Amino acid sequence: MADLSNRDRITFHDTMEMLEVDFSNKTFSNAADADAFYDEADRQLAATGRRWYFLINYTDCVIAPEAWERFAARGKQTNVAHGLGTVRVGASEQTREAIRQHAGREMFRANMFATRDQAMLALGEMRKRKLDTGAAAEGAFLRVENIHLRFGGVRAITGVGFHVNRGEISSIIGPNGAGKSSMLNIINGVYRPQTGTVTFLGRTHHHMRPHEAAEQGIARTFQNIALFKGMTVLDNIMTGRNLKMKTNFVLQAVFWGPARREELENRHKVEEVIDFLEIQHIRKVRVGRVGLFADRPLLASLGTSAIVAAWVTVLSVAVGAANAFLLERVRFRGKSLLALAMLAPLVIPGVILGISILAFASRLAQFADDFVGVELEFLRPGLPLVVIGQFSYIVSIATLMIAARLKRFDTTLEEAALNLGASRAGVLRTITLPYLQPALVGAGAIAFLMSFENFNTTLMLVGSDPPLTVMMYGRMREGASPVLNAVSLFLMIASALLALALLQRPDARQD
Repeated sequence: MADLSNRDRITFHDTMEMLEVDFSNKTFSNAADADAFYDEADRQLAATGRRWYFLINYTDCVIAPEAWERFAARGKQTNVAHGLGTVRVGASEQTREAIRQHAGREMFRANMFATRDQAMLALGEMRKRKLDTGAAAEGAFLRVENIHLRFGGVRAITGVGFHVNRGEISSIIGPNGAGKSSMLNIINGVYRPQTGTVTFLGRTHHHMRPHEAAEQGIARTFQNIALFKGMTVLDNIMTGRNLKMKTNFVLQAVFWGPARREELENRHKVEEVIDFLEIQHIRKVRVGRVGLFADRPLLASLGTSAIVAAWVTVLSVAVGAANAFLLERVRFRGKSLLALAMLAPLVIPGVILGISILAFASRLAQFADDFVGVELEFLRPGLPLVVIGQFSYIVSIATLMIAARLKRFDTTLEEAALNLGASRAGVLRTITLPYLQPALVGAGAIAFLMSFENFNTTLMLVGSDPPLTVMMYGRMREGASPVLNAVSLFLMIASALLALALLQRPDARQD
């Protein structure tokens, strides 16, 4: 099929409202190849004057890295303009991963399947959902009229009304206490308004119970998610299928006949949800046991903090040692002023320091981009800028610790070694640095711990990869949890053990 034209790769199936695209054995070498195909596809789709479901066959399709961005952008435009839904089949592992990453960034479902039969079944489900909802109501999909809600003498909502048309995505926005959550609670039956009505799918209600709202298809997520402890993740998701189960209590209790078939059907749906959320690794884990080592984002933030702390430690110790030699061994004019400038970051609040570094770095990066044409990504919010921000004040502490040790050093030992013919480098390696080792180790430990626990400066400079302190701050805003308590205890114990280990060093006791 390598010689098929772009026109021949497009097939319309009117009875199924489906457009089938055959990318098998096709290679997209560059952006021009992507444009050529999608120009042809858009022309044919526009001529039909209607929307279609898309079935795309990627068997042995090759998309070069330089063509991916254009291929994805044109595909998105075509889906938005002419699509009702898309399924994909036959993609290689590399193509599947690229599509999955793009879907994560653009917030759409990848809908990838191993066989054409599975893809066709998914398209059938899409058409069924469209038919079920399309004939249910005319006009506004959801209409809220003249809602008044008060709690005692407090008026939470006064005369609010709005409507949502089919196919729209709407948001309720406002400051804290404006009544956003209260309005959602009215729509799904948790609160009962004093006056007003809610019309959903053509049925008007002054009040309906939460389970009635759920049966009609009104789904709601809450700010604080309550899970059934002791049950597995899979079983917790299965509870959400309760409204879909119609067999009576007796059949469910004996798990026989229709009840067994119904359970297996809903179990299959739950497995699809688990696959979609990519949580297969915890599907059998009991909720009460989902802790730190099952929390991938928290573990990732822990690793990020360790990486940042390692860089800050290396830089602080190296530069601090150089500063110590400069201040203790070299005589020059303005040394006192330089020493004062080195210590200045210690008296600047962390938030102010972070904001100042962010403003200066952003201005410098913008200048380089505008006048030199160079993009300095390390000056944008992200981990490199976090390292720079933490280093700017931690290096002062490392300098003080190493300089204090160096000041007590007997320089006659170096002079004697030099008189005996040793080189400067040899003296530094065999005499000076071994003497400074306790200060170097101590400065490194202090630098690592201060970097690891830093929050104020880090919060101002962090990008999309939050270190542990920023991650824990975000989690604490949602409420304390056993995982956060465990992390805090772990860090306290680790810090105490590290301090004890340093105190037990023979050279530390001698000092």
